[in-house]
Amino acid sequence: MALKCAKCLWHHSSQRRGGCKTMQQWWLYMLECADRSLYTGISTEPARRVHEHNTSLKGARYTRARRPVRPVLLLPAGDRASASQLEARIKRLSRRDKQLLLVALEMEKRQRPLSVWIESLTESVRHLE
Repeated sequence: MALKCAKCLWHHSSQRRGGCKTMQQWWLYMLECADRSLYTGISTEPARRVHEHNTSLKGARYTRARRPVRPVLLLPAGDRASASQLEARIKRLSRRDKQLLLVALEMEKRQRPLSVWIESLTESVRHLE
């Protein structure tokens, strides 16, 4: 099956590894570090990225000094531009506002499954209260 990418106007086959960068799904993720600080990032492969944060020099300098990290939030963020904008908005929030956001999204999850969640979120929010 071939898809026509609206941004680059090429027809992409479903067998092409990774597909067109303009068609990739971007994800926003939030990690809780060993010192209980929160780190926010974006990626097209969040599982690989979390692994890098925990084990590799490719992980962010911030998380390398605060290992181990564990994911507390994973949300689909659309294309790269949308993901970057969302990441910037969340990074501007205070720690308290990020915690409130996590609690609010956890409550929304119970009503509407719009986001992808990692179940450990409940545990991490409990010890923040």
